[in-house]
Amino acid sequence: IISWSPDPVTQGDEVTFSADGSFVSYSWWISDGPGYYCTVTDTPASEEATYTYTFYEAGDWQVCFEGTDEFGGVTTDAQTVPVTNLPPVIDEPIYWTATPEPSLMYAPFHVEVGFTDYEDTTAYSCTIDYGDGTGEEAGTVYYHWDYDMWFCVGPDHTYTTADVFFVSATVYDDYPDSFSMSDIYYHDVE
Repeated sequence: IISWSPDPVTQGDEVTFSADGSFVSYSWWISDGPGYYCTVTDTPASEEATYTYTFYEAGDWQVCFEGTDEFGGVTTDAQTVPVTNLPPVIDEPIYWTATPEPSLMYAPFHVEVGFTDYEDTTAYSCTIDYGDGTGEEAGTVYYHWDYDMWFCVGPDHTYTTADVFFVSATVYDDYPDSFSMSDIYYHDVE
């Protein structure tokens, strides 16, 4: 009975629900979050013919409907609405910081990369690849209140040759296969 648009649903989507049939009264409920069920004994979220809700959190949500027709007949339905996660977004290139720039061979160097995510309640991890063939290194993630964004700080790294290196960052959230990779920073080592 319940249908919605858009379908499929992604984090941040404003979704409009409707019910097939002719009803004189409508009641809509939505779960308290992904993995929860509707509590139809609570006051309905809406008593309009359609119900609009914005999903800020990924996962399986439940929406419930109860409609009464002109003869007093009651129709109910409950549907699971899968909401797809959006991966973190590395802000390019404004929040790339390399210290020092340019750097010297055998001198400690690190990079800091800003990123945002639609859902700031997830656990993040990140890696930095300094581009010299040593591979990815785990970074540290922290939130910076002044910039209202997250940052990945790579560990100190030492280059052993003078060159220009292609540095990349990868940020992961706690959803499977959800990450953002950015290959935008060229680092000069003298």
